[in-house]
Amino acid sequence: MALTKDLEEAVQSVRQNEKWRLDYMTLQQQYRERYEEGKIEGKIEGRLEGKIEILYTGFHMTPSQIADKLSLPESEVLRILAELQE
Repeated sequence: MALTKDLEEAVQSVRQNEKWRLDYMTLQQQYRERYEEGKIEGKIEGRLEGKIEILYTGFHMTPSQIADKLSLPESEVLRILAELQE
């Protein structure tokens, strides 16, 4: 019972600490922003993978031709093609 009471007092103390609450909310906002950025990056990467796959398999373009067409480094095209073949 003493541990429960101590924990409850600690929780109440933190809830009343305005600086801690602001820091916590700022941290939560940063996590939310990073999550959203990750979703956007994932969508972009997925679209890029799709384009590369279509150009490679459908149009039989070489990695070099794909890189030129999409203005990407050839190493990036090769990396994506390797991932698609895994």
